[in-house]
Amino acid sequence: MKAFFPTTLLLTCIIAVNAQINPSFTRWEPREIEDIRLDEITGSPYLIDSFQNGFILLESELLIPLKLRYNIHTDAIEFRHDEKTYQLQSHPNIKMITIADRVFQFLEFKKSNTKTQKSYLELIADGKVSLYCRHQTQYYPNRPNQEIGDSYNGLKKPEYITQSLSYFSKLDNEMPVEFNSPKQLYTLLNSTIKDQAEIISEKNKTRFWNKNDLIDLFNQLNNPNK
Repeated sequence: MKAFFPTTLLLTCIIAVNAQINPSFTRWEPREIEDIRLDEITGSPYLIDSFQNGFILLESELLIPLKLRYNIHTDAIEFRHDEKTYQLQSHPNIKMITIADRVFQFLEFKKSNTKTQKSYLELIADGKVSLYCRHQTQYYPNRPNQEIGDSYNGLKKPEYITQSLSYFSKLDNEMPVEFNSPKQLYTLLNSTIKDQAEIISEKNKTRFWNKNDLIDLFNQLNNPNK
């Protein structure tokens, strides 16, 4: 049975545990931030605007329940406590973050151009071969509204525009690697799984840009007898 403690005590535990393991933990301490006025912008920087029930799981298996949300634009997890909003910096002792029924991990990954980056990835299919997606959004500050044609009085609201999802395949303890096509995915898989993936995707007419199709493909790869 999971034990739930007051948030202040739990945050103290995070800092205390990590400070013992890593003296530089102070750079990952939660910091208070200003809330974004969503009524003053178009779109949103958040995956879900409101704070959701969730938890932070540390490598020590300590489970910390909090109200959380993911800021896609800043690539940061935010939480709410005592009517204040805090940003939790990523650090190596966070194993996993769950927001509602969605799971996030801060991972180093390889892009399709072979460059490596670090970011929060959402785990959307788990197993011997896991599927992750990366959320991104583009921010546009106030700019002239061309439809109005007045560069002084016709400013658009600042706007966040959601970008297409990026997808990553991860085998066991290997780094997640981005794929944009069937061919790219197949080269990441061992011969047995590759053959299965080709058969399943051909049978189901898998659209490799469609989230639900990819989840279905990976679930079948991980559970071939179902």
